[in-house]
Order: sequence, then C-alpha cells, then structure tokens
Amino acid sequence: MGQEWTFAGYREMAIGISRRFLRGSTAFQADEGEENKEWAEEQAGDSIADEQAGHTSHVAGLVYARGIMEQSGAVADRRQQFRASSTDWHRFLGFQAGVDDQRRSSKRKRAPFESEADEARVDRWQRLRKMDARAQLKRMIGEEAKFRGVQEAAIKAITAGESPVVAVMPTGAGKSLLFMLPAWAEQGGTTVVVVPLIALRGDMAQRCKKLGISCVEWQSRRPPDAAAVVLVTPESA
Repeated sequence: MGQEWTFAGYREMAIGISRRFLRGSTAFQADEGEENKEWAEEQAGDSIADEQAGHTSHVAGLVYARGIMEQSGAVADRRQQFRASSTDWHRFLGFQAGVDDQRRSSKRKRAPFESEADEARVDRWQRLRKMDARAQLKRMIGEEAKFRGVQEAAIKAITAGESPVVAVMPTGAGKSLLFMLPAWAEQGGTTVVVVPLIALRGDMAQRCKKLGISCVEWQSRRPPDAAAVVLVTPESA
C-alpha cells in the first residue's frame, strides 16, 4: 500500500477487517450500537477475538476501529443485539419483516419460543397418529356415532400427516368432522378453516363450542389467542 504501519494502525485495521469479513465467534463484533450507561464493563461478553487481541469487548467497542460517523461513547454490538431481539419478536408475531429475515438467514440461531412450538407440534402429531378415530368419534358424539362415506379415510390421512389431503364431499356429508375431531381429540394446535359464507361461519362456531372445542371467528384487529379452531371468511382475511 506504500504506507508505513504502526502497531496502533495495525490494531485498527485488524479489528476492522475482522468485523467486515470474518464470521462466527472468532470475529470482532461490529460497533454500531449505543452504550447503556449502566452496563458494567465486566458484564460485557468478551469474544474470543477480542481476548486474543489483549483487550475486552467493551474496550474494543469504545476504542478500536470506530467509524467516523459513530457518536462518542457508543459500544460495540448493542444495535445488533437490539435488532436481533426485535427480529425475534417480529417472527413471533408473524410480521413480514421477521419472515423475510428468516428466509435470508437460514442458519440463524432459533429463538426459544420457536423450538418449544416445534416440539409441541411434533408431540401433537405423534399423538394424532396413534389416535383411534372410531373410539374418539364415539366419545365426542355418542356411542351410536359412525363414520359416513369417505370421512374415516380422510381422517386417517389427516392424522397420518399426509399433505395435501383432498376430500370431495357433498353438502351435509359431514365435512366439518374432518377438522373438529382432531381438534377435539388432541388439543394444543390451531386449525384454520376457510368458510365461504358468514352464516355458515356462525353455525360452525356454535357447533364447535357445543362440543367444547375452543373456536373463534377471525378478526384482523383482534388476532386469536390459543384457539383450537379459527374460522375465516374471504371478507375477513
């Protein structure tokens, strides 16, 4: 480069290069956040790269490889941490920004709520696969209850986790049983049902509540909370 380097200059450039090009726990953390004044130095998580360079992460953020536009007193890594926390909330709440971030970063660390949700989903599917559909039908409706037409085959395909499942049934053939029985037998999940008519939506809601199934009608301004069945009409979607 035609320029003489000093030790101080090397430290600046080494940390800057590490921030820009290195990945994982060996990289120096980027300095883009604001200091929490009550954040004690000993509480800062020192990265291996900072320790190897002979200083703490707190010192690295305050002193080395700082951008010319960074305000005085800013400490490394804070903005990324705030962003990561916000992005986790976006994914949790289903905001598009969180979904886009997840697609861009397939190797990101999963948030705790995502792992717990996946475990609960797998557990429920395992229970559904072992479900005795005929016995559960009798428990839900009565001892005289029997499957009609393709109901039993469709229920078995649904509980086996097959996808897609297409069941063509005429009016009055018991299509609603295909989502009511799994929701009644194994609670813990949420089934979204698209209903073509508002009147039919109300009727289905009453039938679900009569069977003790937690059911709500979708309202965009008041998202459902832990409902087993969510009924949606095209007008409300």
